Amino acid sequence: MTPEQEQTIKAYNNSAKEFMQKIGILSNYNDTYDYLIQHLNENDNVLDLACGPAQISKYIKEKVNVNITGVDLSREMLQLAKNNVPDGIFIEDSIITFTGNFIYDAVIIGFGIPYLRSAQVIECIKNSISLVKTTGYLYLSFMHGNKEGFEKTSFGGDNNFYIFHHDKEDIKNILQENGMKIEKEYIIDYKETDGSVTKDIILIGKKE
Repeated sequence: MTPEQEQTIKAYNNSAKEFMQKIGILSNYNDTYDYLIQHLNENDNVLDLACGPAQISKYIKEKVNVNITGVDLSREMLQLAKNNVPDGIFIEDSIITFTGNFIYDAVIIGFGIPYLRSAQVIECIKNSISLVKTTGYLYLSFMHGNKEGFEKTSFGGDNNFYIFHHDKEDIKNILQENGMKIEKEYIIDYKETDGSVTKDIILIGKKE
């Protein structure tokens, strides 16, 4: 883990409640979650990597009663996750190398790779796909682009977060090279605090 990533984890610990209040309640991505939900059944096993306060898992469980395992490196986020999904299993671990206990029906990486360097992204995606059962699904979201650096966020106050924007085509290629057929692609505009617009990318793939 780099010093920048360590600082970013501290920043999330410091602003976990604010994240839940400002970002965790957004409905921008509900349509993308609904698409995934269409392919889930009762008692399916879902792995939520970079789960944060488990706002995605909470939304899913309100629609279909699945079994949630969440992974994050922010202890404060994990505490919120346990409150939001009381019957979930939440683990403090890296999303890059998490091994899990079994193969999952779906793996979610909701805005987890914006905190990973390119080589880490490849490792994370490969490892995540290995945890998806055949015909299972991978949900992945990130910001399109090629910039990196410390940024302030709408929820983080004076805390700095080191963030990577990744090229959409590069990420699609990694998914396809590792056996995922991209079933759905979304591009959603997100207005930043400075008035600029970031292109959020959501890719949902099915393991072949």
